[in-house]
Amino acid sequence: MQSGTSYRHEIDGLRACAVVPVVLFHLGAGWLPGGFLGVDVFFVISGFLITRILLRDIEAGAFSFSEFMVRRILRILPAMLTMIVATLAVTWFFVFRPDQPTIGRQAVAALLSVANVYFWRTTGNYWGPQAEQSPLLHTWSLSVEEQFYLVAPLCFWMVHRVAPQRLRPAILAATLASFVLFLFGLATGRLPSTFYLLPTRAWELGAGCCLAAFLPSDPRVQSEWAPWRDTAGLLGLGVILATFVLAPWAGTGLNWMVSLTVVGAVLVLAFAQAGPCHWLLTRQPLTWLGKASYSIYLWHWPVIVLSKLDGRMSSIWLLCIPILLLGALSYYLVEQPSRRNRRLLPVIAGGYALAIGLAFAVAQSNRHYDTSAFGRPTATLVAYGLRGPRTAKNPETERFWDSIRISYEVPDRVRPADEYVQGGLIFGPEGTSRVVVLGDSHGCMWASAIRTVIESRGITTSFQAA
Repeated sequence: MQSGTSYRHEIDGLRACAVVPVVLFHLGAGWLPGGFLGVDVFFVISGFLITRILLRDIEAGAFSFSEFMVRRILRILPAMLTMIVATLAVTWFFVFRPDQPTIGRQAVAALLSVANVYFWRTTGNYWGPQAEQSPLLHTWSLSVEEQFYLVAPLCFWMVHRVAPQRLRPAILAATLASFVLFLFGLATGRLPSTFYLLPTRAWELGAGCCLAAFLPSDPRVQSEWAPWRDTAGLLGLGVILATFVLAPWAGTGLNWMVSLTVVGAVLVLAFAQAGPCHWLLTRQPLTWLGKASYSIYLWHWPVIVLSKLDGRMSSIWLLCIPILLLGALSYYLVEQPSRRNRRLLPVIAGGYALAIGLAFAVAQSNRHYDTSAFGRPTATLVAYGLRGPRTAKNPETERFWDSIRISYEVPDRVRPADEYVQGGLIFGPEGTSRVVVLGDSHGCMWASAIRTVIESRGITTSFQAA
């Protein structure tokens, strides 16, 4: 059974159906709660296409791991390096300085193909606030695929060397094992690791692998499918689109709906080589978006995150313009010229060295703002607290208050510590307070400023804070 590698235009249309929902979901389209599942469609496509190539070369005795990796490098690295270097440049000049080392570490992880592990260990929930502020968060899925590109060729080649007839059953067994791990992760609540890591994601790539391994390439067999092929292709596309719209919000991780998305992608890849689904997916706008989908995906998330640096953005939907523009520029100026140009390998190697050097530099930077012109900060919480004098001598507590006194200016109480019993901690001259400030720790934070403004007018103030 041979795996053909002829170009299929409808796969570009399927890529478009994957990248557009991802971008819209990240832009905040509430009517696409499952838009993030577009990444899972990409996984199925990658598994399918890579396995076709690997089976063709391995079974023909022409497989070369170095040749395979060169093709992957030319396909993936140039556009990714461009995006990462640009993101680091914007980070250096415009991002809050104490946040810059974190973005540098994200870039290092992405360049080393371990971004999924990094974000699993540092951000946990993909939908959490820390993740949403990470401009390179989207590289987790690229790392999953890159790890697959390292593992799958070697495993396929080794199994074929030992038992060629067992290669396809081994692909199926590995896919099922990964799916079991995925279900176990969902059942036990290990959602971050299930979301980010290859072992629990490999079954999605494996679904495409199994399709490539077992799909008959004989035209006579495919012609026998004609009576129900059209229905199956449309059904698959409909299932994919339905999961984008109907999926429950996965605020803490994956959910069962991803399996339907994967099944839909498999049906489209298997049965959309002709018929109405093929016609729909080969319309020119869709095929163009599909061809540029990698660059669009690369640029959409940094644009969304970094645009928040400018609070004047009136509508996040305006970001569609720079996302499409940068995606198109990356596709035409970076992806296309480099995809099959082996003479650019030294340039790509130099670009990689530059990118990872910049990433390490940003990660190790200590660019704190110069605060020497300002006075020591005031720890008003100590002065305005209502708990009165501390009686218990707890060593850890004492060390904490000592550190406060060293790092901050702690104003002295001008009234007894139990003054709060009489109506507040009164500062200033004797007499009844004309202004009383009630608040919590936030009130304490502003207490010093409020006191300075009010008492400059000769008005007595009283502060009560929990």
